[in-house]
Amino acid sequence: MVSDYSQNTVHMRQLLQKDVEFQSNKNCDKELNYIKSALLSRPILQLLDPSSDLILQIDGSFFGIGWVVYQSDDYNNLHVIEYGGQATTVSQNRWHSGIKSVEWLARFKKVTVYTESARVLHLNC
Repeated sequence: MVSDYSQNTVHMRQLLQKDVEFQSNKNCDKELNYIKSALLSRPILQLLDPSSDLILQIDGSFFGIGWVVYQSDDYNNLHVIEYGGQATTVSQNRWHSGIKSVEWLARFKKVTVYTESARVLHLNC
């Protein structure tokens, strides 16, 4: 998992805002190296199995949210299916959208959510 994704990508994501000149700096380089390291380390992405249930891990901050979707194999080993994240606006700070990426499957499967964020407790799934 890319742990603390939202906290560790603040400077890079600020470069994507409207009317902001794209000018990388040492903080952005540090964040990019962090993401590269996280994505090249275990766990590595696996293909989605539409017949399996989903496990969703969500990490949120005031700057954005990040999520990981897992599925377990026949031996109960967890495999990453998807990484995701996004910056949030002021109004979006009140909700999480991690489940939206797998909503088409989550409607028909058991979904287990792990989070440290109390805001996720109010998901209406």
